[in-house]
Amino acid sequence: MTLRISSNFDSGAIEVLSIASPGDIRLRLRADQGVGGEAAFRQWFHFRLHGAAGQDVRMVFDNAAAAAYPDGWPGYRCVASYDRRHWFRIGTTRYEDGRLVVEHRPERSDLDLVTIGRLAPGKRPVWIIARQHPGESMAEWFVEGLLERLLDGADPVARRIREKAVLYIVPNMNPDGAIRGNLRTNAAGANLNREWRDPSAERSPEVLLVRRAMEASGVELFLDIHGDEALPYVFFSTAEEVPGFSDEQRARQARFVEAFRAASPDFQTEHGYAVGRFQDELLTLASKWVAHRFGCVSLTLEMPFKDNANLPDGIAGWSGERSMRLGAAMLGPILQHLAA
Repeated sequence: MTLRISSNFDSGAIEVLSIASPGDIRLRLRADQGVGGEAAFRQWFHFRLHGAAGQDVRMVFDNAAAAAYPDGWPGYRCVASYDRRHWFRIGTTRYEDGRLVVEHRPERSDLDLVTIGRLAPGKRPVWIIARQHPGESMAEWFVEGLLERLLDGADPVARRIREKAVLYIVPNMNPDGAIRGNLRTNAAGANLNREWRDPSAERSPEVLLVRRAMEASGVELFLDIHGDEALPYVFFSTAEEVPGFSDEQRARQARFVEAFRAASPDFQTEHGYAVGRFQDELLTLASKWVAHRFGCVSLTLEMPFKDNANLPDGIAGWSGERSMRLGAAMLGPILQHLAA
């Protein structure tokens, strides 16, 4: 995963001078911002370091002596978090020669995982991932719509799902590819949806991390959300071609597909991918690998880039709003699956 620093979020503030390697990161404290430009204060910093898991990091704030309160640096220890919920102090922080030096070895990488609920007896693990291909932004809109409804305390379907399941949701599997404007690959040039059989830390760390988390939690239901450039329909790529696909899996898959057809008129089953499309690469795809590994209902959902030919919208075509509503509609099939 490519090393980078971002601060484009609430309270984010830092200036990056250079980021040659994990051991050689040079930063500047950013001045307070106002209508008239910069104010004469600087001290606050808040940023996110990407792609440094398992590596020794050395960050130097070159202008620490120019802070509003430089007397605050001696004895100071930076605060860090992997999930922005649980925070801890970094042990090695020192102020020397007018510079603040921070050294740390991050334990984890920084792929966003939204976890709703906690595993307990009787609760079932549901995994949903989106945007393995960064250009398929409708997938992340789908997740936004799903999460918006899932977290609605007044929605009885959402409440029942939260009672029955723990949901693990990765809204964007490919942040490095998305930040670069890539269509299908990550920063290493890998198509993540061809990496699931044998992911590596060098080529596909995103898949490696998610697979490890799945092994820890188990998987009862898996949905991989995508967009298709050519076909003007919403459809599933199903798993019956997976080796060892059982009659029980077939029956559960059929019930889920039919439940989604009842939940949203945007979804259909007449048009989709031809049988045998993936051939030897079958188990390199997320939903096929998960179906084979966990024996669960495991599906790839495809949405159109253009429009839904069954319900065309001459003004907007297929849009972020329709993707969100489709995501919200997915709660009905999920609950039906959990109730079976």
